Amino acid sequence: MRDIFESKKARESLAKKGYAYAVEQLRFDKPGVYSKLFESVEDVTIDLRNMTREEEEEIVEGESPHKAGLLLELFNELKKITDKL
Repeated sequence: MRDIFESKKARESLAKKGYAYAVEQLRFDKPGVYSKLFESVEDVTIDLRNMTREEEEEIVEGESPHKAGLLLELFNELKKITDKL
């Protein structure tokens, strides 16, 4: 959202047409800032923070091996990138 307010055109789009149009304008002004990938990363981060204790325990205790596998796969891909930072 901060990026929208920092861009005059995106701010105007937000006021006149709404959030979706502001994001679209921002894509023109700053390509790559609002990519589908990073929208998904943001959503996943929020969802992981809000995971229930019950679901977390199921994963940790081995009751949800598929979920554990997905988390490990995500971790490994993130590690490849963060090791370069």
